[in-house]
Amino acid sequence: MRLTIFSMVLSCGLAAGQDPAAKPAEVITVEASRIHGNTVDAGKLPQATIVISRGDIERSSAGTVYELLSGRPELVFYDQVGNGKEGVIDLRGFNEGTAAAVFLDGVRINEPDDNRSLLMQIPLDLVDRIEIFKGSSSTVLGGGALSGAIRIYTDPDRTGGRVAVKGGSFSTGGVLAELALGSYNLAAGYERGVGFRENSDAVDGWIRAGGRRVTTGGSLGVSYSYVDTRFGSPGALTREEIEADRHAAPFNRVDENTAATHLLSADILHDFSGWTASGNVFVRRNNSDALTTGRSAALYGGFATDSTNTSTGTTVQLTIPVKATTSLTAGAELTWLQLDADGFFTDVGGNRTGPASSTSTGENWQGLFAQIESSAGPHLTFVGGLRYDRQAINFDDRQSRDQEARTFDKATYKVGASYEWAAGWTTFANYGTAFQTPTIIDLFAYPTFFSNPDLRPSTASTIEVGQRVSRGAFRGEISAYDLKVDDEVVFVVSDPFNFIGRNENAGKSRRRGLDLTGVWTGAKTELRAGYSFVRARFLAGGFKGSLLVMVPEQKFEMSASRQITDRIRLDGRLLHTGSQHVLGDEMNSLERLPAYTTIDLKVSFAARTWKLEGAIRNLLNSEYETRGITNGFETYFTPAPKINGYVTVTYAF
Repeated sequence: MRLTIFSMVLSCGLAAGQDPAAKPAEVITVEASRIHGNTVDAGKLPQATIVISRGDIERSSAGTVYELLSGRPELVFYDQVGNGKEGVIDLRGFNEGTAAAVFLDGVRINEPDDNRSLLMQIPLDLVDRIEIFKGSSSTVLGGGALSGAIRIYTDPDRTGGRVAVKGGSFSTGGVLAELALGSYNLAAGYERGVGFRENSDAVDGWIRAGGRRVTTGGSLGVSYSYVDTRFGSPGALTREEIEADRHAAPFNRVDENTAATHLLSADILHDFSGWTASGNVFVRRNNSDALTTGRSAALYGGFATDSTNTSTGTTVQLTIPVKATTSLTAGAELTWLQLDADGFFTDVGGNRTGPASSTSTGENWQGLFAQIESSAGPHLTFVGGLRYDRQAINFDDRQSRDQEARTFDKATYKVGASYEWAAGWTTFANYGTAFQTPTIIDLFAYPTFFSNPDLRPSTASTIEVGQRVSRGAFRGEISAYDLKVDDEVVFVVSDPFNFIGRNENAGKSRRRGLDLTGVWTGAKTELRAGYSFVRARFLAGGFKGSLLVMVPEQKFEMSASRQITDRIRLDGRLLHTGSQHVLGDEMNSLERLPAYTTIDLKVSFAARTWKLEGAIRNLLNSEYETRGITNGFETYFTPAPKINGYVTVTYAF
């Protein structure tokens, strides 16, 4: 069935590609090294990639980065807290949102306590493109890239200005203003809404200033951004509670997550007679507060956390042409992090009743990397890379006076090749390794109950083969992969009655899958289809042979865009997500979370300097849940919003 779907997409695309009015497939480039300075043709890269352009973003009905990425069939997604704003995004059958390295304009934004990333703090209006590298990617990007990497780029080179006003379902309203003066730009935005459930209200405000100066042989850029968010967390419901009122939040009425993030960064690029030197430096500070009460708060109370994460780092890189067909890229990366966190007990109303914990953690991360690219003629390309990382962690429990220190070091490598054996037909293959050090929470956060200071890094290896085709107006890719993970950190229960245990390197798993995409671009029409299949299983332990939870085996997407007139464009998308086992059901003994299908539509009208956009999401008004979790006695679900929409009016000058 999987090959049949691809054959249909491929044959339709090739047939449509004969349309004389069709547009030739454009050349898509990606950044092949740690930071900018080594841009390559994605069609020759020996690794499966996804590139989401600004045009793709404008054609979608998404309002956030989470919503945009959740529509990709290759990505795992679910709403973790029930507000529709904060979700889990991961790749290749990983299900916790912690296995992908995430970068914003070259700056790593994974949080040090659990390796998650706050994607809701990246305004979609500022995103210019997203590059997603699938498969083990530590050789280029460092640790934490077991499943791959997501690289998000904003656009510092916009000209003119614009003002936009937005209104929509759930009393959502927002405004955006942007102004560019020469090489410098300033943008600000604000949005708020009550949400589709009780206590799912959201407030999001941001400001960004930056500029780029082009010099002889290079460029210098600097940017500053500040994002302030507050999201209510309505939590999960039982099936009976959903049937009674899926919009309710009876046990999480005061739960919330707030975050305020400052990011200051600068980058430089210069060409010295063929040698390209580049570098960046950044300072990032994130202040976040979380309040959790829930169903047990009446008996045990709730818990609040205040944390401050400050990171400073730099990366330098040099690309050297060894000869006409070979180049070498080498560099170093340094990052210093400081995480201070204070925990408090609360009553059922969220009022703090006393201190619970106070910790301070420092991290020092160094990496050295080298990558070589070589071509044997115009059709054969080889890529090889090697990286060494060293990470030192110092933990201080300021209440118990307990101090711990761990140092990890790991070398990773990658080799790959691509071969264009006929015009527009390219076969590629690669093998790569990756690692992820235990997080601060894994190692130290909850002694005697959860954490384990003796954990080892998790490691992964990926072998991948694929085929690309670019003929006329059609572009497609199919890739098959086998990804193995060793020393996974899993929670091993020692006292089932009180659910007490600790983390252990007891996990081994394997993910085998197939991804395929096809895009045909006509003079006024674009058609796109994508399909993903993944079989993710435990290979060891008490769950050996079971499927990993919250990983749909199949996802399928179709979208179409039609320029009806010079001023009117219609965009539509269908997304199907297959059934999956719920969190906590590692034995695969309970009923699966049901499959669901959504359809989104968007209409755009442009007239000179004005643009009107209207979108309807979940057009079928489907009732579905994106997440399920069980404690062995009851299963809880996170409902998704029913039909909703928005209208945006933009004036450009």
